[in-house]
Amino acid sequence: MAEVKLTKVQLSAIGEGIRIESLRMRDSEEAKVYLEEPNWPTHELKYADKEEIEVHFPASMLKSKAIARMIVFSSKSEVKDLDLVQKMYFNGQLVETLFFKFGFVIPGSTNSWEQ
Repeated sequence: MAEVKLTKVQLSAIGEGIRIESLRMRDSEEAKVYLEEPNWPTHELKYADKEEIEVHFPASMLKSKAIARMIVFSSKSEVKDLDLVQKMYFNGQLVETLFFKFGFVIPGSTNSWEQ
């Protein structure tokens, strides 16, 4: 397998074309939805900027044994190996980090990932 090296400009162009369309978090056993954000903020993700978006969840979510997350995203460009990271904080402390390894993304596509 050949290794592909991209310049910072190329990486930035790919990152500017990736957009989170929606996010849903629910109790995976009871199917109770805690967050459903179909109209995600209109700004695009910046690959190199490590941008964070603050989202508030109800305290009742802490009682769930397992949370299912679904993210819907679109991409203007081809991405060979897309990885997304979701970090959850409670009272300023990191309590969970999730890694979404999507893999290949078709240019001009909208995709969903549930975990």
